This record gives sequence, structure tokens and C-alpha cells, in this order.
Amino acid sequence: MNLSNFKSAIDAAILDRGHDCYIDGRLEHIETNAGNKYFFQAEGTDFYEVWVEIKEDGEIADSECDCPYNYGPICKHQAAAFYQLAEMLDGVKQEHRAMKKTEKVPALEEVLADLSKEELVQILLEAAYYDEGLERKLLLKYVKGDSKQELKAFKKLIKEIVREYKGRDGFITSRNAGRFTVELETVLEKAGDVSDPELAADISLLLLEEAKASFQYTDDSDGDVGFLIKGTLEKIEEIAMDAAGSDQGEVVFYKLLKAANSNMFEGWDEFQIDLLQICLIFASTDYYREQLRNIIESQLLREAPDDRYSKYRKENLLQLLYQLLDQYGPAEEAMSLCRSTCTFPLLESSCWRNI
Repeated sequence: MNLSNFKSAIDAAILDRGHDCYIDGRLEHIETNAGNKYFFQAEGTDFYEVWVEIKEDGEIADSECDCPYNYGPICKHQAAAFYQLAEMLDGVKQEHRAMKKTEKVPALEEVLADLSKEELVQILLEAAYYDEGLERKLLLKYVKGDSKQELKAFKKLIKEIVREYKGRDGFITSRNAGRFTVELETVLEKAGDVSDPELAADISLLLLEEAKASFQYTDDSDGDVGFLIKGTLEKIEEIAMDAAGSDQGEVVFYKLLKAANSNMFEGWDEFQIDLLQICLIFASTDYYREQLRNIIESQLLREAPDDRYSKYRKENLLQLLYQLLDQYGPAEEAMSLCRSTCTFPLLESSCWRNI
């Protein structure tokens, strides 16, 4: 493929999107090294790096982009780079396009101000058609409806984000894991903006479940997924604190307790323990405290006595039970628990601190 004929070698839809990216000035030439490699930065849903190696005769020897596009050999950012390289190597000056870009913003604002609502809607629909990231941002910011409709919309958004980043290979590389989790964090931010605690809890639990599942299809070498889960649990804790004592406290408590007692976190028991810990926020109410205690004790009964990993989980569950008894009583049961579980270092430490 040569810079003189690349237009005939690339899918028409990708070529159109690349041309738009090039014309809109969303591609910046960063540097050229001695080996005729040209480096660009492309602006899309994120900033992406593009490099192209050109031979002396204009042949495109190699090119690559770190965007998540996986549906073909050439993405729109590479196509945009080819357009710009063709212009650069033909010796066409860049000043005219730079000047045009500078004047574009106020002119665009004036044009849009004169358009009807229907025309503006059509423009947004067309832009969103070519940019899935824009579509998601618009839906996240402006989606409205009852709680069921909103939750359904969030489920769809999460699935679309996962589908886009997994691509045809069904796997997210460490290079793309950061951008993947950043997109999911926008869903988490929306959960923080929701005024309905029940809906906020539903969104956060939905995200937590997908984040946990993503360990199976993501190279999390840099800890991006782990960081997302930590942030999601912190958001759930905030939601619980806001809901405790309110009219919706009961429904939020039971949602969290149900999730903590489900098989949602099979193989990732630390997240289950974290949710039970968050449920302690509601423990000042006798009825909630009794429900939480029943769940903790039922999980303790299911633990295998001689399993090493089960011992770690059992120690954490006993620690939760001790916290419950130590804070709310009966005190004699708390002390009895200490005496009967002195072989667990974590629990023994807590007991000694309170003697």
C-alpha cells in the first residue's frame, strides 16, 4: 500500500472516519525519527498514539495505533495519519488548516445557534453513529426514565464497553486495560450522581460484578481492574452511609446483604467480606443486625475446617462477627467468641485491644 493509492486499499467506512479525523484537526504530528517513522497523537474517546513507517517511494512499510479497534487491519486514526502524511510529503503547508481550525470554534458556535432542535438532534445522531464513545457519554449524562429503564440503559452501556474493548479476540490486553477501566469508571461516577440510593446501589453492584468478571478476560498486570473494584466498593460504602437511617435504608441494606450472600463472588471471597463489612453500617438497627449476624454465622458453618484458604476466610468472618458483638452486644458472647477462637491471630489481636 502506497500513500498515492491507500484510499483504494482501505474499507470505505474507515476511510471516511479517518478523513473526518484528519480534516477536523484531531491528529497531531509529534515527531519523525531517522528511520522514516512518523509519530502522531490522535484525539478520540481518548488520546491514542499512531506511528507509520514510510519508504522513500511512499510505500507504507508498517503502521500501528494503540486504540482498541479490532475489526480490521487499519483503524480510522491510521487512515487519518495516511491523509496527513500524503499532505506533508507533498510539501503542502499546514498554516492554512491550522488557521482554519483556530477560526472554526466561534464559527461553529454561531452556526449551531441558528439551527433548529431537530437539526441539532440529527447532527448528534450522526456524530454518535461514527463515535461509540460519544454515544455512551451522551447516554450516561442525559439518560432519563424510571429506575428500571435507567438500570436497563446502564446494563446495555456496560455490555457495549466490554464488547468494544474485548474485540474479536475476546481479551483485553494490558495496553488497553487502563482505557477500559476508565470508561467503566464513568458509569461509577454516574452512580454517584444518582439521587435514588436504590438505583445507585443497583448500578454499583452491576459494575462490581462486571469488574470482578473482567479478571477472566483482562490482563490486569498494572492493577487497573483492581483499582476499579476498590473505587466501586468505596462508592457502595458511600451509598450505604447516605441510605442508613433514611426511608430507603432497608432496600439498600437487603440489596447489599443479598449480593454478599450470593455466588456472585465465587473465587473472590475478599469482595464478599468487603460487602459484609459495609453492611455493618446498618447494624445499629436491631433487625438489620440480626439479619447480618445470621448471614455471617451461616457462612461460617459452610467453611471446611481443615482447608487452608477456608481458614483465612473463616478468620475474616469471625472478625466481622466479633465487631458486631463487641459494638452492640451481648458482651459475654463477644468474650466467649474470643476465648473459643484464640488460634486466629487477627481476632486475637482485636480481643486484646478491647480487654
